[in-house]
Amino acid sequence: MSKQVISAIVCSLALGGATLGVSAQAADRGFCQGYARAAVVQFRAAAHNDRCRGLLRDDAAWSPDFRHHFDWCLTVDRREANGQRQSRKDALDHCA
Repeated sequence: MSKQVISAIVCSLALGGATLGVSAQAADRGFCQGYARAAVVQFRAAAHNDRCRGLLRDDAAWSPDFRHHFDWCLTVDRREANGQRQSRKDALDHCA
């Protein structure tokens, strides 16, 4: 095998390992259930406050769909999910 082929294989394996590492750090189902419930509650809070309804334009962060939030949470680590939850909280605090 040429050095280029070996390098390509090594790089592919390294990238594959990095992907596995990210997946292994993803939030667990129990955590994501709580995250999704909180996200839906935050959506409802924004929807019931005239000054906060503008937040709902961001479909990714503000959705009434539990499954939308739950599925997203499963793809990220707890730190990122907590950051998103805190961002919604801060936005609600600001407009309320």
